[in-house]
Amino acid sequence: MKKIKKILSVLLIIAILGISETSISEAATYGSTNSNIKNGGIALKYNDYYYNVSECSNYVYSYDNYDGTAPGWVIHSYDIYKKKSSSGKIIDIIAENALSIPFLNSRNGYIYYLGMSTTTGKPGVYRVKTDGTSMKRLATVDLTSYRVSPSVFLPMIVKDNYIYYCPDHYSINRMSLTGGSKKTIYKSPTWIGFFSLSGSYIYVNNITNRSHFPDTKYSIYRVTTNGSNKKLIYRSVNDIYDAMYYNGYIFYTRYNDGYNYLYRMNSDGSNKKCLIKTTNYIDYCVYNSKIYYTLNRDKYDEFEDTRLRTCSLSGTNKKILFKYSHFYIQAITGNVVYVDTLRGTGTYNLSTEEIDFPCL
Repeated sequence: MKKIKKILSVLLIIAILGISETSISEAATYGSTNSNIKNGGIALKYNDYYYNVSECSNYVYSYDNYDGTAPGWVIHSYDIYKKKSSSGKIIDIIAENALSIPFLNSRNGYIYYLGMSTTTGKPGVYRVKTDGTSMKRLATVDLTSYRVSPSVFLPMIVKDNYIYYCPDHYSINRMSLTGGSKKTIYKSPTWIGFFSLSGSYIYVNNITNRSHFPDTKYSIYRVTTNGSNKKLIYRSVNDIYDAMYYNGYIFYTRYNDGYNYLYRMNSDGSNKKCLIKTTNYIDYCVYNSKIYYTLNRDKYDEFEDTRLRTCSLSGTNKKILFKYSHFYIQAITGNVVYVDTLRGTGTYNLSTEEIDFPCL
């Protein structure tokens, strides 16, 4: 489940004033954090247990090429592990059909995720109890992209008594926690790269592909959770990715003229500020009022020294926490940073500074 899968597939930590990110990860209001969902939701802490997705697949379903001549794409399924600690012994495997980018959420004793049928290969929204029982398929999703090939990046997040998910690359739906009362609340003329929630609003990052759609632009919209009051926040001819809401701000990455940028702006689109400018690829999470990020030159160079860095929400007080050969941030939950290395998943504990990396 390499970060590259997300980039190839389709390329904001929710905060409430006065509540820390750590408390949100265990609260009943949100099923996960905007930041973890932005990175695929591969790890989650819920009721003192850690849940994450295996690295080795256990089922493969082949999709035919667009002309039906031969299998051209495959979708893999993975286990969802339950552990007492982030790097400890596996207590249980609660599901075996999760997609590689599953968008793990938790609510009322259930884990919600994107999975697939191991008989038909059809993907959908699933829930399963934390003990691995009562698995149920709640909705079907369509992974087919404009190239008629499957893309496994369809964001999903649980808030209050609803699941917000993408049934396809152009829509956001809302349904109850049991799969009922389905309603389309947002439609996009281009891909939905990501969406995040805060209070009664959804912030949507629309992306495009100019080689196929030369006249389209990247944009960020806001809409209420019931689908009303759609409003354009920001539109750009430059590439905008990874837009997410946190604590009154929208953070996003932008690419222009050979440089990558991490920007912050107010949630109404005003006061844009560049926090990081680099020729490297920016991978970031926001956790407990800090930004954690890496800068990688080459997505495939396992010998490149990568540093886990941190800074304030305004881009100041930049620090290096540790370095290791080539990795990306996948999630931060329970003060544990999950990173994706070319040798497997590693963890770094922000409280104890303990590192548990493959082959270290």
